Amino acid sequence: MNKEKILKDAAEYLERADIKEHLEEDLAALISIPSIASKREGIYTFGSQCANAIDKAIELGSVYGFKTENHDYYCASIIYGSKPEEVGIATHLDVVPAGNGWSYEPYRLTIEGDKYIGRGALDDKGPFICGLYAMRFLKESEKKLPFSVRLIAGSDEEVGSSDLEYFSKVRTPPLFSFTPDAEFPVCIGEKGILQVNIMLGKLPDIIAELGGGSVSNAVPDYAYAVIWDEKTDVSTTDEYRGIKLERLDAKRIKIHASGKGAHAAKPEQGINAIGVLANYLNEKVLPDSDKKPFVFLSQACGEYFGRTLGIS
Repeated sequence: MNKEKILKDAAEYLERADIKEHLEEDLAALISIPSIASKREGIYTFGSQCANAIDKAIELGSVYGFKTENHDYYCASIIYGSKPEEVGIATHLDVVPAGNGWSYEPYRLTIEGDKYIGRGALDDKGPFICGLYAMRFLKESEKKLPFSVRLIAGSDEEVGSSDLEYFSKVRTPPLFSFTPDAEFPVCIGEKGILQVNIMLGKLPDIIAELGGGSVSNAVPDYAYAVIWDEKTDVSTTDEYRGIKLERLDAKRIKIHASGKGAHAAKPEQGINAIGVLANYLNEKVLPDSDKKPFVFLSQACGEYFGRTLGIS
């Protein structure tokens, strides 16, 4: 095969009006699914929305004439060719929660010039579509390869990659695989992720309710606390960055803390709302005897190098 000719033919194929229209329709369909990995729902390993994305990927693969496999909703495979040796393209369809502050509707594909905008357009539904359409080009132009191509679409990359671990138990991994979910030309290493449960004791009596964040792989953009307070006039309290007070009733005030959401891989782009809330509670609400757990939260969520915890 002539590499330059194949690349030229592929570029011309993708520029065809009908192909471009199909590609954008398929990408839009996937982006419209808020496929955030969650708890198992019956046979749906990572929840119904991730299952919807898997079903859509299988539907697309079938429509374009490929063999497809559903690996118990951990992941799906779309296969071109019948040779036993395989090259794998590892992608995923789960996404990080959209969070707040979008200028566009996150679960709707927006096209501006040569840019595709939407949750998952870059990470990693767009790359999945790239793999699928590369396989369409090979199939429809009848390119013969000395191996099969297996496009893997996972559902748990953002949290733990148990999808690929499961795949390796039910199928023989391809002879060689690569992932388009990285910077060019190849991903040679990634940050790890550690999920732990830390018990900080019971809530202080003044706090009725406390919450913040929704997943372990994103910087939370919102946190809150409900406190018992009959005296404070929320309309006259001093402003505090990232904090808004709301009186719920005669006895309770809700403290809203706003941060800036970001992928956990890039914490420098975010502001942790739990840290913002902890700072406020320590400075404005809690007596010294109740501050210790919230000092820890302030230190743990206030910066991302571990300096305040002595582990940098």
